[in-house]
Amino acid sequence: MRAIGLILIISFCVTACDQKLSKEQRQELRDKMESREIKKISQDEIYKKALDEGRKVMKLVNSRTAVDSLEETCLCQITFHSSAENLEGKSKSVYEAYEYDPSGEDNIQKQEGELLIYSNPVIQSDSLKGVWFIEFQKKEIVKKL
Repeated sequence: MRAIGLILIISFCVTACDQKLSKEQRQELRDKMESREIKKISQDEIYKKALDEGRKVMKLVNSRTAVDSLEETCLCQITFHSSAENLEGKSKSVYEAYEYDPSGEDNIQKQEGELLIYSNPVIQSDSLKGVWFIEFQKKEIVKKL
């Protein structure tokens, strides 16, 4: 009995509203449905995309773009460290690895939880001057795939 009542209420609401969607609204609805579609993505694809995103952000940082505005547009957190003092966990071990071998390249590390950290060393005269760390939420990287 409840099911019949619910069906009657829903059909009444649908016929009473009688609103049609515009082409833009339909396209927007389709886009949202596609973005929510389940896709199988490998960890390797996620890491490659995070590495690409980190490199894009670093290009903007190197072009003297304001870090605060970059963080907002890229949905990431950007920090520069000239020593390992205030670092902990994987970030600290990555920094120490760059200190040991300054010829290291940029890379991606998975931090606890759903965090991916891109690191890029700043080398001058064969010595480490500091490391840029860019933290991405894994879900933001997956959305871009």
